[in-house]
Amino acid sequence: MECGEYGLDKTLAKKIIITVAAFLVLVYLAYLFYGANFSMVETETAVMQETADSIYSTGYVIRNETLIRNDSEGVVAYAFDDGGKVAAGGVVATVYKTEDDATAHKEIAQLNNQIDQLKKINMAAHTMSTGLDSINNQMNQKIVDLLQNINEGQLYNLKDTSKDLLYLINERMIVTGEVVNYNEKIEQLQAQKEEIQASCGEAVAQITSPVAGYFVSYTDGCESAYDYAKASEISLDSLNTILKQEPEKVADNVIGKVISELNWFIACPITAQESIELSSIYDDVSVNMPYATTGSVPVKIASVNQGNKTSDAALVLECNYMSPELASLRNETVKIDIKTYRGIRVSKKSLHDDTVVKTIENEDGTTTSEEKKVQGVYVVYGNELIFKQVSILYAGEDFVLCDPQPEEGVLFNGTTVELYDKIVTEGEDLYAGKIVKQ
Repeated sequence: MECGEYGLDKTLAKKIIITVAAFLVLVYLAYLFYGANFSMVETETAVMQETADSIYSTGYVIRNETLIRNDSEGVVAYAFDDGGKVAAGGVVATVYKTEDDATAHKEIAQLNNQIDQLKKINMAAHTMSTGLDSINNQMNQKIVDLLQNINEGQLYNLKDTSKDLLYLINERMIVTGEVVNYNEKIEQLQAQKEEIQASCGEAVAQITSPVAGYFVSYTDGCESAYDYAKASEISLDSLNTILKQEPEKVADNVIGKVISELNWFIACPITAQESIELSSIYDDVSVNMPYATTGSVPVKIASVNQGNKTSDAALVLECNYMSPELASLRNETVKIDIKTYRGIRVSKKSLHDDTVVKTIENEDGTTTSEEKKVQGVYVVYGNELIFKQVSILYAGEDFVLCDPQPEEGVLFNGTTVELYDKIVTEGEDLYAGKIVKQ
Protein backbone atom coordinates (compact mmCIF):
# COMPACT_ATOMS: atom_id res chain seq x y z
CA MET A 1 0.00 0.00 0.00
CA GLU A 2 2.80 2.34 0.86
CA CYS A 3 4.62 1.58 -2.42
CA GLY A 4 1.47 2.37 -4.41
CA GLU A 5 1.05 5.70 -2.65
CA TYR A 6 4.70 6.51 -3.35
CA GLY A 7 4.26 5.74 -7.06
CA LEU A 8 1.15 7.91 -7.21
CA ASP A 9 2.94 10.85 -5.60
CA LYS A 10 5.83 10.45 -8.04
CA THR A 11 3.48 10.49 -11.04
CA LEU A 12 1.67 13.60 -9.74
CA ALA A 13 4.95 15.42 -9.19
CA LYS A 14 6.05 14.60 -12.74
CA LYS A 15 2.78 16.00 -14.16
CA ILE A 16 3.20 19.21 -12.18
CA ILE A 17 6.78 19.65 -13.41
CA ILE A 18 5.74 19.03 -17.03
CA THR A 19 2.84 21.51 -16.71
CA VAL A 20 5.05 24.24 -15.22
CA ALA A 21 7.73 23.65 -17.85
CA ALA A 22 5.15 23.87 -20.64
CA PHE A 23 3.79 27.12 -19.15
CA LEU A 24 7.28 28.65 -19.00
CA VAL A 25 7.91 27.66 -22.62
CA LEU A 26 4.65 29.35 -23.65
CA VAL A 27 5.57 32.50 -21.69
CA TYR A 28 8.99 32.58 -23.36
CA LEU A 29 7.49 32.12 -26.83
CA ALA A 30 4.96 34.90 -26.10
CA TYR A 31 7.80 37.16 -24.99
CA LEU A 32 9.75 36.45 -28.19
CA PHE A 33 6.65 37.13 -30.29
CA TYR A 34 5.85 40.38 -28.46
CA GLY A 35 9.43 41.58 -28.60
CA ALA A 36 9.61 40.88 -32.33
CA ASN A 37 6.44 42.82 -33.08
CA PHE A 38 6.44 45.61 -30.46
CA SER A 39 9.72 47.53 -30.19
CA MET A 40 10.56 49.57 -27.08
CA VAL A 41 11.23 53.27 -27.61
CA GLU A 42 11.98 56.23 -25.36
CA THR A 43 10.29 59.57 -26.03
CA GLU A 44 10.32 63.20 -24.96
CA THR A 45 7.43 65.66 -25.15
CA ALA A 46 7.82 68.50 -27.65
CA VAL A 47 7.88 71.84 -25.81
CA MET A 48 8.35 75.45 -26.85
CA GLN A 49 11.67 77.07 -25.93
CA GLU A 50 13.37 80.41 -26.50
CA THR A 51 17.10 80.98 -26.90
CA ALA A 52 19.37 83.59 -28.42
CA ASP A 53 22.67 84.32 -30.12
CA SER A 54 24.49 86.20 -27.36
CA ILE A 55 27.59 88.26 -26.66
CA TYR A 56 29.05 88.23 -23.14
CA SER A 57 30.90 91.27 -21.85
CA THR A 58 31.34 93.71 -18.98
CA GLY A 59 28.96 96.64 -19.08
CA TYR A 60 29.66 100.08 -17.61
CA VAL A 61 26.55 102.18 -16.97
CA ILE A 62 26.66 105.89 -17.83
CA ARG A 63 23.81 108.12 -16.60
CA ASN A 64 23.14 111.83 -16.13
CA GLU A 65 23.40 111.94 -12.33
CA THR A 66 23.20 114.88 -9.93
CA LEU A 67 24.37 114.40 -6.35
CA ILE A 68 21.98 115.57 -3.61
CA ARG A 69 23.59 117.06 -0.51
CA ASN A 70 22.43 117.82 3.03
CA ASP A 71 24.14 120.53 5.08
CA SER A 72 21.77 120.36 8.07
CA GLU A 73 22.36 118.44 11.30
CA GLY A 74 19.86 115.72 12.14
CA VAL A 75 18.23 112.53 10.93
CA VAL A 76 17.40 112.29 7.21
CA ALA A 77 14.02 110.77 6.27
CA TYR A 78 13.54 110.09 2.56
CA ALA A 79 10.29 111.17 0.92
CA PHE A 80 10.00 107.98 -1.16
CA ASP A 81 11.73 104.73 -2.04
CA ASP A 82 14.58 104.41 -4.55
CA GLY A 83 13.37 104.88 -8.10
CA GLY A 84 10.69 107.39 -7.14
CA LYS A 85 10.06 110.29 -9.51
CA VAL A 86 10.88 113.80 -8.32
CA ALA A 87 10.13 117.16 -9.95
CA ALA A 88 12.64 119.99 -10.22
CA GLY A 89 12.51 121.72 -6.84
CA GLY A 90 10.65 118.76 -5.34
CA VAL A 91 11.35 117.47 -1.84
CA VAL A 92 13.45 114.29 -1.75
CA ALA A 93 14.04 114.15 2.00
CA THR A 94 13.28 115.89 5.28
CA VAL A 95 15.69 116.40 8.19
CA TYR A 96 14.47 115.89 11.78
CA LYS A 97 16.17 116.57 15.10
CA THR A 98 15.86 113.01 16.42
CA GLU A 99 15.24 109.47 15.17
CA ASP A 100 11.95 109.42 17.08
CA ASP A 101 10.75 112.53 15.25
CA ALA A 102 11.66 110.97 11.89
CA THR A 103 9.82 107.74 12.76
CA ALA A 104 6.76 109.66 13.97
CA HIS A 105 6.50 111.69 10.76
CA LYS A 106 6.85 108.52 8.69
CA GLU A 107 3.89 107.04 10.59
CA ILE A 108 1.92 110.26 10.02
CA ALA A 109 2.58 110.02 6.26
CA GLN A 110 1.38 106.40 6.24
CA LEU A 111 -1.78 107.35 8.17
CA ASN A 112 -2.48 110.22 5.75
CA ASN A 113 -2.19 107.78 2.86
CA GLN A 114 -4.64 105.34 4.49
CA ILE A 115 -7.10 108.15 5.23
CA ASP A 116 -6.94 109.41 1.63
CA GLN A 117 -7.53 105.89 0.30
CA LEU A 118 -10.58 105.32 2.51
CA LYS A 119 -12.04 108.74 1.62
CA LYS A 120 -11.63 107.88 -2.06
CA ILE A 121 -13.48 104.58 -1.53
CA ASN A 122 -16.27 106.41 0.30
CA MET A 123 -16.66 108.70 -2.72
CA ALA A 124 -16.89 105.66 -5.00
CA ALA A 125 -19.70 104.31 -2.81
CA HIS A 126 -21.73 107.49 -3.40
CA THR A 127 -21.25 107.54 -7.16
CA MET A 128 -21.36 103.71 -7.65
CA SER A 129 -19.25 104.32 -10.74
CA THR A 130 -17.39 101.02 -10.41
CA GLY A 131 -19.19 97.71 -11.04
CA LEU A 132 -18.56 94.49 -9.13
CA ASP A 133 -17.40 92.64 -12.26
CA SER A 134 -14.84 95.35 -12.95
CA ILE A 135 -13.52 95.17 -9.38
CA ASN A 136 -13.31 91.36 -9.50
CA ASN A 137 -11.40 91.49 -12.79
CA GLN A 138 -8.97 94.05 -11.39
CA MET A 139 -8.47 91.95 -8.24
CA ASN A 140 -7.73 88.85 -10.31
CA GLN A 141 -5.18 90.77 -12.35
CA LYS A 142 -3.53 92.19 -9.23
CA ILE A 143 -3.24 88.68 -7.75
CA VAL A 144 -1.54 87.54 -10.97
CA ASP A 145 0.77 90.58 -10.79
CA LEU A 146 1.51 89.82 -7.14
CA LEU A 147 2.54 86.24 -7.91
CA GLN A 148 4.67 87.46 -10.82
CA ASN A 149 6.39 90.04 -8.59
CA ILE A 150 7.18 87.32 -6.04
CA ASN A 151 8.42 84.91 -8.71
CA GLU A 152 10.68 87.54 -10.30
CA GLY A 153 11.88 89.02 -7.00
CA GLN A 154 10.52 92.48 -7.83
CA LEU A 155 10.15 93.67 -4.24
CA TYR A 156 9.62 97.31 -5.21
CA ASN A 157 6.66 96.44 -7.45
CA LEU A 158 5.41 93.97 -4.84
CA LYS A 159 4.79 96.79 -2.38
CA ASP A 160 2.74 98.86 -4.85
CA THR A 161 0.77 95.84 -6.09
CA SER A 162 -0.12 94.84 -2.51
CA LYS A 163 -1.41 98.36 -1.80
CA ASP A 164 -3.52 98.32 -4.97
CA LEU A 165 -4.99 94.93 -4.07
CA LEU A 166 -5.90 96.09 -0.55
CA TYR A 167 -7.65 99.14 -2.02
CA LEU A 168 -9.71 96.91 -4.35
CA ILE A 169 -10.67 94.59 -1.47
CA ASN A 170 -11.95 97.55 0.56
CA GLU A 171 -13.78 98.93 -2.48
CA ARG A 172 -15.43 95.56 -3.10
CA MET A 173 -16.72 95.44 0.47
CA ILE A 174 -18.44 98.80 -0.12
CA VAL A 175 -19.97 97.76 -3.46
CA THR A 176 -21.27 94.42 -2.09
CA GLY A 177 -22.78 96.09 0.99
CA GLU A 178 -20.55 94.29 3.51
CA VAL A 179 -19.49 97.76 4.69
CA VAL A 180 -21.67 100.89 4.44
CA ASN A 181 -18.74 103.31 4.64
CA TYR A 182 -15.36 103.77 6.31
CA ASN A 183 -16.21 106.90 8.31
CA GLU A 184 -15.54 105.24 11.67
CA LYS A 185 -12.19 103.88 10.50
CA ILE A 186 -11.23 107.30 9.11
CA GLU A 187 -12.01 108.92 12.49
CA GLN A 188 -9.84 106.33 14.28
CA LEU A 189 -6.91 106.97 11.95
CA GLN A 190 -7.37 110.75 12.27
CA ALA A 191 -7.28 110.52 16.07
CA GLN A 192 -4.17 108.33 15.90
CA LYS A 193 -2.47 110.85 13.63
CA GLU A 194 -3.30 113.81 15.89
CA GLU A 195 -1.94 111.94 18.92
CA ILE A 196 1.39 111.37 17.16
CA GLN A 197 1.54 114.97 15.93
CA ALA A 198 1.11 116.28 19.47
CA SER A 199 4.20 114.46 20.73
CA CYS A 200 6.74 114.89 17.91
CA GLY A 201 8.97 117.72 16.82
CA GLU A 202 8.80 119.62 13.55
CA ALA A 203 11.21 119.23 10.64
CA VAL A 204 14.59 120.95 10.82
CA ALA A 205 14.98 121.28 7.03
CA GLN A 206 13.77 119.98 3.68
CA ILE A 207 16.13 118.79 0.96
CA THR A 208 15.05 119.48 -2.62
CA SER A 209 16.31 118.38 -6.02
CA PRO A 210 17.58 120.97 -8.51
CA VAL A 211 16.53 118.72 -11.41
CA ALA A 212 13.65 116.40 -12.30
CA GLY A 213 14.25 112.67 -12.54
CA TYR A 214 14.48 109.45 -10.53
CA PHE A 215 15.81 109.64 -6.98
CA VAL A 216 18.21 107.00 -5.67
CA SER A 217 19.69 107.03 -2.15
CA TYR A 218 22.68 104.91 -3.24
CA THR A 219 25.88 106.54 -4.54
CA ASP A 220 29.08 104.79 -5.66
CA GLY A 221 31.59 107.55 -6.42
CA CYS A 222 31.39 106.98 -10.19
CA GLU A 223 28.69 109.55 -10.94
CA SER A 224 31.14 111.86 -12.75
CA ALA A 225 33.54 109.23 -14.14
CA TYR A 226 32.52 109.97 -17.74
CA ASP A 227 30.67 112.82 -19.47
CA TYR A 228 27.07 111.74 -20.07
CA ALA A 229 26.78 114.03 -23.11
CA LYS A 230 29.60 112.10 -24.82
CA ALA A 231 28.49 108.59 -23.81
CA SER A 232 27.74 107.42 -27.35
CA GLU A 233 31.22 108.53 -28.49
CA ILE A 234 33.25 106.67 -25.86
CA SER A 235 36.36 104.93 -27.25
CA LEU A 236 37.57 101.49 -26.24
CA ASP A 237 40.64 103.01 -24.53
CA SER A 238 38.49 105.38 -22.46
CA LEU A 239 36.12 102.57 -21.57
CA ASN A 240 38.94 100.28 -20.44
CA THR A 241 40.32 103.12 -18.32
CA ILE A 242 37.10 103.76 -16.40
CA LEU A 243 36.51 100.03 -15.98
CA LYS A 244 39.83 99.81 -14.11
CA GLN A 245 39.80 103.07 -12.15
CA GLU A 246 38.86 103.29 -8.47
CA PRO A 247 35.66 105.19 -7.52
CA GLU A 248 35.97 108.65 -5.98
CA LYS A 249 35.30 109.01 -2.26
CA VAL A 250 31.73 110.15 -1.68
CA ALA A 251 31.41 113.23 0.56
CA ASP A 252 29.75 112.71 3.94
CA ASN A 253 26.98 115.20 3.18
CA VAL A 254 25.80 113.36 0.03
CA ILE A 255 22.46 111.62 0.72
CA GLY A 256 21.70 110.35 -2.77
CA LYS A 257 21.40 111.36 -6.39
CA VAL A 258 18.83 112.15 -9.08
CA ILE A 259 19.04 110.50 -12.50
CA SER A 260 17.79 113.37 -14.62
CA GLU A 261 17.54 111.84 -18.09
CA LEU A 262 15.26 108.98 -19.04
CA ASN A 263 17.83 107.58 -21.51
CA TRP A 264 20.97 105.96 -20.10
CA PHE A 265 23.81 103.97 -21.64
CA ILE A 266 25.70 100.70 -21.18
CA ALA A 267 29.22 100.72 -22.65
CA CYS A 268 30.75 97.28 -23.32
CA PRO A 269 34.13 96.21 -24.75
CA ILE A 270 33.67 93.71 -27.60
CA THR A 271 35.95 91.93 -30.08
CA ALA A 272 36.32 92.79 -33.77
CA GLN A 273 34.43 89.60 -34.69
CA GLU A 274 31.55 90.54 -32.38
CA SER A 275 31.37 93.99 -33.96
CA ILE A 276 30.96 92.29 -37.37
CA GLU A 277 28.09 90.21 -35.99
CA LEU A 278 26.43 93.38 -34.72
CA SER A 279 26.84 95.23 -38.03
CA SER A 280 23.86 93.39 -39.52
CA ILE A 281 21.57 93.97 -36.52
CA TYR A 282 19.06 96.74 -37.16
CA ASP A 283 16.39 95.82 -34.61
CA ASP A 284 16.48 96.45 -30.88
CA VAL A 285 18.36 93.90 -28.79
CA SER A 286 18.01 92.90 -25.15
CA VAL A 287 20.45 92.72 -22.27
CA ASN A 288 20.49 90.38 -19.29
CA MET A 289 22.52 91.14 -16.17
CA PRO A 290 22.30 87.78 -14.38
CA TYR A 291 24.03 88.90 -11.18
CA ALA A 292 22.08 92.14 -10.80
CA THR A 293 18.53 91.87 -12.15
CA THR A 294 15.94 89.34 -13.17
CA GLY A 295 14.61 89.34 -16.70
CA SER A 296 15.90 91.16 -19.75
CA VAL A 297 16.20 94.88 -20.43
CA PRO A 298 15.25 96.21 -23.90
CA VAL A 299 17.99 98.34 -25.46
CA LYS A 300 19.01 99.68 -28.85
CA ILE A 301 22.48 99.95 -30.36
CA ALA A 302 23.60 103.59 -30.05
CA SER A 303 27.07 103.12 -31.57
CA VAL A 304 29.93 100.70 -32.21
CA ASN A 305 33.16 102.68 -31.81
CA GLN A 306 36.37 101.13 -33.17
CA GLY A 307 39.67 102.52 -34.46
CA ASN A 308 39.44 100.52 -37.69
CA LYS A 309 37.39 97.65 -39.11
CA THR A 310 39.74 94.99 -37.76
CA SER A 311 40.15 96.36 -34.21
CA ASP A 312 38.19 95.63 -31.05
CA ALA A 313 35.43 98.10 -30.23
CA ALA A 314 33.35 99.85 -27.60
CA LEU A 315 29.68 98.92 -28.00
CA VAL A 316 27.27 101.53 -26.61
CA LEU A 317 23.71 100.44 -25.85
CA GLU A 318 20.93 102.93 -25.10
CA CYS A 319 18.01 102.21 -22.78
CA ASN A 320 14.98 104.22 -21.62
CA TYR A 321 13.64 101.71 -19.10
CA MET A 322 14.22 102.42 -15.40
CA SER A 323 13.64 100.53 -12.15
CA PRO A 324 15.12 100.73 -8.63
CA GLU A 325 17.40 97.77 -9.43
CA LEU A 326 18.66 99.30 -12.67
CA ALA A 327 19.15 102.70 -11.05
CA SER A 328 21.84 101.28 -8.76
CA LEU A 329 23.86 99.42 -11.42
CA ARG A 330 27.33 100.50 -12.52
CA ASN A 331 29.83 97.81 -13.50
CA GLU A 332 28.06 94.56 -14.35
CA THR A 333 28.47 91.32 -16.29
CA VAL A 334 26.11 91.52 -19.28
CA LYS A 335 24.68 89.04 -21.76
CA ILE A 336 23.62 90.79 -24.96
CA ASP A 337 21.01 88.84 -26.91
CA ILE A 338 21.43 89.99 -30.50
CA LYS A 339 18.95 87.58 -32.10
CA THR A 340 16.24 85.57 -30.37
CA TYR A 341 14.82 82.27 -31.61
CA ARG A 342 11.60 80.63 -30.45
CA GLY A 343 10.62 77.14 -31.55
CA ILE A 344 9.93 73.54 -30.57
CA ARG A 345 12.89 71.97 -28.79
CA VAL A 346 14.15 68.69 -30.27
CA SER A 347 17.18 66.70 -29.07
CA LYS A 348 19.78 66.25 -31.82
CA LYS A 349 19.76 62.49 -31.22
CA SER A 350 16.09 62.48 -32.31
CA LEU A 351 16.90 63.74 -35.83
CA HIS A 352 16.81 61.23 -38.71
CA ASP A 353 16.59 61.20 -42.50
CA ASP A 354 13.58 59.42 -43.96
CA THR A 355 11.20 59.58 -46.90
CA VAL A 356 7.96 61.55 -46.84
CA VAL A 357 5.20 61.38 -49.43
CA LYS A 358 3.32 64.26 -51.03
CA THR A 359 0.05 63.71 -52.88
CA ILE A 360 -0.51 65.99 -55.90
CA GLU A 361 -3.92 66.52 -57.45
CA ASN A 362 -3.71 66.83 -61.23
CA GLU A 363 -5.88 69.01 -63.46
CA ASP A 364 -7.78 65.98 -64.77
CA GLY A 365 -8.82 64.99 -61.24
CA THR A 366 -6.31 62.17 -60.84
CA THR A 367 -3.65 62.14 -58.14
CA THR A 368 0.02 61.29 -58.18
CA SER A 369 2.48 60.81 -55.34
CA GLU A 370 5.98 62.15 -54.95
CA GLU A 371 8.60 61.02 -52.45
CA LYS A 372 11.56 62.88 -50.99
CA LYS A 373 14.13 62.12 -48.30
CA VAL A 374 14.09 64.87 -45.68
CA GLN A 375 15.34 65.50 -42.15
CA GLY A 376 12.81 64.99 -39.38
CA VAL A 377 11.76 63.08 -36.27
CA TYR A 378 9.76 59.97 -35.46
CA VAL A 379 6.64 60.66 -33.42
CA VAL A 380 4.55 58.10 -31.53
CA TYR A 381 0.92 58.27 -32.63
CA GLY A 382 -1.12 55.74 -30.65
CA ASN A 383 1.26 52.76 -30.77
CA GLU A 384 2.58 53.51 -34.25
CA LEU A 385 5.50 55.61 -35.51
CA ILE A 386 4.97 58.43 -37.99
CA PHE A 387 7.74 60.55 -39.52
CA LYS A 388 7.52 64.37 -39.52
CA GLN A 389 9.82 66.75 -41.36
CA VAL A 390 11.39 69.62 -39.37
CA SER A 391 12.54 73.12 -40.29
CA ILE A 392 15.45 74.06 -38.00
CA LEU A 393 15.64 77.66 -36.76
CA TYR A 394 18.55 77.30 -34.34
CA ALA A 395 21.13 74.61 -33.54
CA GLY A 396 22.57 74.35 -30.03
CA GLU A 397 25.16 71.93 -28.67
CA ASP A 398 22.75 69.02 -28.15
CA PHE A 399 19.41 70.34 -29.36
CA VAL A 400 17.71 72.25 -32.15
CA LEU A 401 14.73 74.62 -32.22
CA CYS A 402 12.24 73.82 -34.97
CA ASP A 403 9.80 76.22 -36.60
CA PRO A 404 6.24 75.19 -35.61
CA GLN A 405 4.79 77.13 -38.56
CA PRO A 406 7.28 77.29 -41.45
CA GLU A 407 6.54 79.48 -44.45
CA GLU A 408 4.74 77.91 -47.39
CA GLY A 409 7.05 75.79 -49.52
CA VAL A 410 9.58 75.02 -46.78
CA LEU A 411 8.03 71.63 -45.95
CA PHE A 412 7.77 68.99 -48.67
CA ASN A 413 4.34 67.69 -47.65
CA GLY A 414 3.23 70.47 -45.27
CA THR A 415 3.49 68.39 -42.07
CA THR A 416 5.90 69.15 -39.24
CA VAL A 417 6.44 68.52 -35.54
CA GLU A 418 3.81 70.00 -33.20
CA LEU A 419 3.68 71.07 -29.58
CA TYR A 420 3.29 68.11 -27.16
CA ASP A 421 4.19 65.49 -29.80
CA LYS A 422 5.90 62.43 -28.29
CA ILE A 423 9.24 62.50 -30.11
CA VAL A 424 11.34 59.32 -30.16
CA THR A 425 14.78 59.80 -28.62
CA GLU A 426 15.89 56.15 -28.32
CA GLY A 427 14.91 53.10 -30.36
CA GLU A 428 16.15 50.39 -32.75
CA ASP A 429 15.33 50.03 -36.46
CA LEU A 430 12.96 53.01 -36.61
CA TYR A 431 10.66 53.49 -39.60
CA ALA A 432 7.24 55.00 -40.29
CA GLY A 433 4.43 52.57 -39.54
CA LYS A 434 6.37 50.53 -36.99
CA ILE A 435 4.36 49.32 -33.97
CA VAL A 436 6.07 50.35 -30.73
CA LYS A 437 5.61 50.49 -27.00
CA GLN A 438 6.91 53.10 -24.53
